[in-house]
Amino acid sequence: MASDIFKRFEVTNEDYLLLEKNFDKLCKFVAWRLKQSNARNNCTDELDDFIQDMRIAVLYAGAYYKRQTYIEECLTLLAKHLKDRFLRLMLMELISRWENKGKSGEERERFDVYHEEILENLVKENIPDKIRPSRKRPLVIDKRFPIYCKNIIWNKKKAVGRKITKERSLRGGLVSLTQFAYIGGNSDNSDDTW
Repeated sequence: MASDIFKRFEVTNEDYLLLEKNFDKLCKFVAWRLKQSNARNNCTDELDDFIQDMRIAVLYAGAYYKRQTYIEECLTLLAKHLKDRFLRLMLMELISRWENKGKSGEERERFDVYHEEILENLVKENIPDKIRPSRKRPLVIDKRFPIYCKNIIWNKKKAVGRKITKERSLRGGLVSLTQFAYIGGNSDNSDDTW
């Protein structure tokens, strides 16, 4: 689903530059914290790898936020313009799904591609072209976006940290080349076979 959202709600170069300007220092700080907190876990990843993971999380945040604002605009416009009773009932169902998408448990409802297609068809049929929202619209960093983006960055940090902790036992037996030479191994590039 994530790659599909990237295709439908592209983060353009201009969007990326805006995201980088606003969140690159945070990405570097979070990556540094991740590296520091996993120093004892024999973590082999470099700081730059963690920084890239956090930047990718920011790109996810941008694409998902573009989707979120697009859907909210479509729902708002449809609520103003729909007159047909049956179409308004469809809209109420879509609004209910959208509002319950973040809940957990039995009352959670998904708002997936199928529901987006229904929403788009309603918009195409009932909203004039000049006021219709666009998927290609540039990313707008409003009051809600920094909170949204920071949550995604910190969640990514936690996910990477859990992955490092899980793989700790695998890295426990790793030996560096300097240690290998010290314990009697041959670390030069000769043609000796093992």
